[in-house]
Amino acid sequence: MTATRIRLLLADVDGTLVTQDKLLTDRAIAAVHHLHDAGVLFAITSGRPPRGMAMLVKPLSLQTPIAAFNGGLIVGPDMEVIEQRVIPRTWSSHRRAAGIVRSGRVGLPRRGLARP
Repeated sequence: MTATRIRLLLADVDGTLVTQDKLLTDRAIAAVHHLHDAGVLFAITSGRPPRGMAMLVKPLSLQTPIAAFNGGLIVGPDMEVIEQRVIPRTWSSHRRAAGIVRSGRVGLPRRGLARP
């Protein structure tokens, strides 16, 4: 049996790649560069906006797309938009979104949503 080669590692940013104090450690930078040296692509994803991850591009030598807003926006390392998913206008009001969640038509947690 032959081993499957890892081609890509995708990491979350907060609490995984950076510390609770939002610091990118030398250890994390070295680990990512070790992946690059081994021919493994490295990508990041986060609930953050793209500008909240821009400071990671240079130290990590990122060459892959970046998933921002929990995958709602995909940007290149240059922060140019590649793909985006926009909430339809019919969902744009907090009242409408909260009603959809309460109705059970989507599986989102109820806490933290604006109340009608």
